[in-house]
Parts: sequence; C-alpha cells; structure tokens
Amino acid sequence: MMLDTTVSPARAPMSAVPSPVGTPIVVAIGGKESEAVMRAARILEQRTHGGVLAVTVLEPLPAVVVAAEPHLMVPTYLDEQRDLCREELRERLLRFGGAAALWPAAVIGGEPAFALADYARDVNAPLLVMGLGRHRMIDRVFGRETTLRAIRVASCPVLAVHPCLDAPFQQVVVATDFSPASAFAAQVAIGLIDPHATLHLVHAWEPTSTTDSRAMATDERYAAALPDRFRRFTQIIAPPAGVEVKTVLREGRPSDCVLDYAAAHHADLLVAGRHGLNVFERLLVGSQTTAMLRGAERSILVAPEPPLPLRERLRLMLSGVTRSTRSGEWAAQLADFSRRNRGRTVVLDVEDLLFGSKVIETGFALLGASYNTADQHIAVVLGDRDRESRRLTRIIGAVDSIDVIADADGRDVCLRITHGGGHTAFTFADA
Repeated sequence: MMLDTTVSPARAPMSAVPSPVGTPIVVAIGGKESEAVMRAARILEQRTHGGVLAVTVLEPLPAVVVAAEPHLMVPTYLDEQRDLCREELRERLLRFGGAAALWPAAVIGGEPAFALADYARDVNAPLLVMGLGRHRMIDRVFGRETTLRAIRVASCPVLAVHPCLDAPFQQVVVATDFSPASAFAAQVAIGLIDPHATLHLVHAWEPTSTTDSRAMATDERYAAALPDRFRRFTQIIAPPAGVEVKTVLREGRPSDCVLDYAAAHHADLLVAGRHGLNVFERLLVGSQTTAMLRGAERSILVAPEPPLPLRERLRLMLSGVTRSTRSGEWAAQLADFSRRNRGRTVVLDVEDLLFGSKVIETGFALLGASYNTADQHIAVVLGDRDRESRRLTRIIGAVDSIDVIADADGRDVCLRITHGGGHTAFTFADA
C-alpha cells in the first residue's frame, strides 16, 4: 500500500511540545567531519536563540604496561594536553571564520560518546551536533560508532551531520510510528529546518502475512485509523504556515521504506525518535532507528523520549486516551493534569462494584489532584465557584490505574481512577 497526501499545516489547539532550543547547542568538533559540523552549527545558529558551544574531547591515554615497575606520569602532562587541545580548537574556529571565531569553546575528557552526552546534560543543551561517523563492520566490532553510542545515552536530541551538508534543511523525512518519541523528534526538527521546507511524515508498517480472518480484520482496523492518526500527529507538531506537510504511508520493513523514500525524494535530513525507558532498551536504541542511522546517506536527527509529563500528554493527544499503572508516574501526571484543567467544572461519578453504590456530584470546579507517595493515595480537591469556603476532597486509596481521556482536539474530557472494586471518574461538564 502506498498513500501520499499533502495537507495544510494546522496548529493544535493546545500545544504539547515546547520550543526545543533556548540554551546553547553543543557542537562536537574533532576529526575529519569537523568542517561539516561547523557548517551545520553556523546554519543552526540562525535558527536558535541560545548560540553555539564548541566542544572537543580529550580521550584518556590507553592503559599499557611497559615495565614491571609503574611509571609516574608527569603531573602537568594532562594540563598541557588540555591546553594544546584548546588551542587547536580555537585555531579551527578562527580558520573557519565568521561567527565561529566568537563561539565559546571547551575541552572535556573521557570516552567521547559518554563525555559528550554527559556534558550536554550538564549544560542543559537542547541539541548535540556531531558528525555522522563511520559505520563499517570494523567500527562496530571495535566499538567506534561514536555517534550511535552517543545517541544511545544522550538525554537530548542528537543531530548527526552528513559531510556534504552546506545549506538549511529543505527536504525533511520524519519516520513516525505515532509515538510520543516520534512526535517529539518531529517538533525538534521543525525548530531547526528552513522556514519553507517540505516535511514528509512517513509511516511504514508490515501487515500480517497470514490469511487468518482475525489478523486480517485487525490490519483493516489499523489501516482505517491511519488518516486520523496522521491528522492528530500533524496537529501536535504544529508546523509553521510556510512548511509544506506530506503524509506518506508505506508497507514493509520501516527502516528500508524510510531510507528508500528519503533517497527517492533527495531528502537532506532524516528524523526519528528513540524508544526505551530502561538502560537495556536505551542501549538497543531501536533496531529500526539503528538501521536508519547505519544506512543513512544524509544527516539524521534522533530524539529521545520526552520527559514523563510531556510524554504522557503527547500519548494522550496522539491516541485520545492514556493509561498508567505505574505509581511512580502518578504524582507528575496528576500535577500536569491539574495545571491544564484547574477551574473547569466537573461531574463526579463514584462507583463501588463491591457494594453496588453510585454517587454523582455536579457543579464543582477542579482545584487540583495529587498523589501522596507515602500514604499511597490520590486526593482530588473540588471547589464551589460561588462559595470559596466550600470544598470537597475525594481521597482514593488502593489505586490500580489512572486513565485520562481526551477529545479529537486533544482537550481533556475525563480523569478516571480505578481502585479496589470500583472507579472514580471526573468528567468535565464542558466536554
């Protein structure tokens, strides 16, 4: 199945993703790809507000035993090496010329991938810019895929620059699986591309190869839901009016489909999200994203999953419903829900399946919802619009899950809390 459409950009009623750039971007300079990285930084500097911070990495000396007795290193050796690296970096920037001569520069030590990721995290960088790197089999065997390794551990988006980059990104291919990570990656990309670029939103999936009627029915339902998913995705990323958006559907192995499409349309930037909440998943990056990075013949931007409240908000806006069964997430989720909906009138529906009771309260406004990690209960506070002293607090213990439901425009409709033997639902009267 091949389906390509062009849609008019439309802004979401409630923007879920803040601007990704506000503090200096970190630019890794060193090696053969330094010129391309500096060209990219010069281009991006015009699209950002925080400027550029140039960084080079001083790798530790390999531990080699050359004698039976240990040899003491001269105490000033590392300082001298650091000063030399700083001078070389400054000379590179001066030779490149222009604004680069004024970029702040820093020398950091350690294994390059981890050192750069840690430094970007320490300075709260919105973006780490590196060379695309080498992806030969020998590089994989000896662990020299520095850019891929940095992507695996970085807490901010990583832009891997192709050596031929010399102009703002015009043809941008976003690989989307309609996940919060891919939506966040697309929003980051919008802040970096040319104001009149073309954004290709590409979704590739593999239908079942069996003739089982149930599996085929599932595929049909999935395919039927794709137009609405594209619509929601486009609303959430909110491309500017000058950016043309094309939605593209392909069937097949996602990484192959995306790379083939990018090559056919002469894309100069690939965009993908990185999945994984735990260390093991982060190290894998995602087989499709890794395949795209290794097979890319153009620059590629990979963004991690956004922070918890934003991730859940994106998931809600993408699918219309989000469920959480992890108590460690509830405090942040409820705080974000309260911020979005404070003051809206609710209908309170309490049902206890054990005793068969049902209570409804109306006319109260939501003042806030919170989760107490010590007592392990949720408190939802409602207030009377006419009499501020009148308040109703619902304490909910033995919580199993929290559901948030939103309408087609991403506006919250209901907060539903399931607990031992029943549920408590707060439905907004204006929904």
